[in-house]
Amino acid sequence: MKYLSVLLLLGITLLGCNKDPEKGSLTLDFTATYGDEALVLLQSYLTPEGHQIQFSKSDFYISNVYLIAENGDRLDLSPVEFVDLTSVSTSAADAANGFKITFPDIEAGKYTRLGFGIGLDPTVNATQPADYPSSNPLSLESHYWTAWGSYIFSKTEGFLDTLGTGNLDLGFVFHTGMDDLYRQAYVDVPININATATTSIQVNIDHETILFKAGNALDIPASPVNHNPNNLGLITKIIDNLVSALSVQVQ
Repeated sequence: MKYLSVLLLLGITLLGCNKDPEKGSLTLDFTATYGDEALVLLQSYLTPEGHQIQFSKSDFYISNVYLIAENGDRLDLSPVEFVDLTSVSTSAADAANGFKITFPDIEAGKYTRLGFGIGLDPTVNATQPADYPSSNPLSLESHYWTAWGSYIFSKTEGFLDTLGTGNLDLGFVFHTGMDDLYRQAYVDVPININATATTSIQVNIDHETILFKAGNALDIPASPVNHNPNNLGLITKIIDNLVSALSVQVQ
């Protein structure tokens, strides 16, 4: 009986010595460019035709953010985040600094994939801003189409010189949404999460690709505004180009 008691005590002692896994953090640093230039609001850039273009707004939802560990396990980081590039594009310095989202308390180790959705999956998209507290990014009334019964997944707005005269004569407003436009993106890249440290990943969005991707460019003068839920062709182009516009670099 004494022998059994000693073994039980030893087992309890060993269990008590187990340490919690060491943890670190991951920051996603979203930056905006137009081609090779930092995107600054109301600064002129050139279209492939050589006409001037300016941007006044750029934002989008990401959702179901996750990592894949080296052993294949999936680690979910966040159900939804709002990437507000408009707020960090007022100057070249702000644009270079980017819009940062930090995920704390990630078990230290090696990961092989970063993934997230562009927009919202149908289950979340079936909800409304009134369903959430003001601290939740899904509470934004400005990003919900009541008539369409859908969140606005992304907004890209600005002005275009259609005649090549230097006069920005046309405003454009491209908003995406609806269940069919939810997209999933991922990149396979080595990601090391170190204990008590923060790993940074830059996620760049090239706005030239959003509007003028080769083979899938928008005809902005023909359709400068999309507010017709039955015209999915235009906004499908935009959301597909947005996925193509993403590039990732571990820093």
